[in-house]
Amino acid sequence: MSREKISVIIPAFNAGKYINKCIKSIFMQSFTDWKIILVNDGSTDNTLEIVNTFSQSKIIVLNQSNRGVSEARNKGFLASQSKYVVFFDSDDMMSPDFLESRYIFLENKPELCYCCSDVFKFANSPDEIIYIYKGCANNVIPEILLYSPEHATVPSNYMFKRETLIDYKLLFNPLLSSTADKLFLLELNEFSKGEYFHGSPLLYWARSDSMSNRLTSALISDNEQFYYLLQMNNFIPKKLKREAHFYKYSILAFSHLKIKKIKGLQYLLIGLIKYPDYFIIKMSKRILYRFKSSKK
Repeated sequence: MSREKISVIIPAFNAGKYINKCIKSIFMQSFTDWKIILVNDGSTDNTLEIVNTFSQSKIIVLNQSNRGVSEARNKGFLASQSKYVVFFDSDDMMSPDFLESRYIFLENKPELCYCCSDVFKFANSPDEIIYIYKGCANNVIPEILLYSPEHATVPSNYMFKRETLIDYKLLFNPLLSSTADKLFLLELNEFSKGEYFHGSPLLYWARSDSMSNRLTSALISDNEQFYYLLQMNNFIPKKLKREAHFYKYSILAFSHLKIKKIKGLQYLLIGLIKYPDYFIIKMSKRILYRFKSSKK
């Protein structure tokens, strides 16, 4: 492996519909000292055919059977030799100064392990921005545990100092998929710090068929496992426990109910008994918001 400044690690499973735009956005970067490590996670479509149309001097392809996004990211990371790494999803795109702005920021702040900027969520094309999030970094614990609506933990938005991740043996938990990025940041927060800054944004495609946008039993189970690991690792500070657990029970309750699973009633009942104050306040605000929205 060459020692480029930045490794862009892309897990790809049947990404043929969008991998072309993803890789093109990387080749158009103002910063050029990078290499893509693409981990083909058992794709059965034309993902590799598309990848092979690009300059192979800038792309390393690693193959594995379908083991999930976390193991794919870990495989790519362990193969990297660069100073910095970006865990980029195959359906996202970089704005032109994405790598350069993050590289310069971290070079000027050696005390940090990672940085992130804004996430521009778009519908059909980057010209159709439907929401702008801030990256989660400056106050990681409450931003994640209390589900700050203005923050996002999209993995593609971050650049990490590889040496720090190696030193603390930090990898993505293979038991998780959609919530793996949240646990990863919470684990990293135990040892090192990151920072949000106003740099070149991530372009995040709000695909209706993406894992994070489809409510399924598998996605709900992933969230249940995430909450279990939070408790096992004592990641919930005492001062945030009541509110954090309210979110746990309310999210799991309404998720199960939305797919017509009786288990949702169990979570709802437990939440109402244990945290009636939060349920009354939060639900009242939610109903009021919907009522006001319907009047517009």
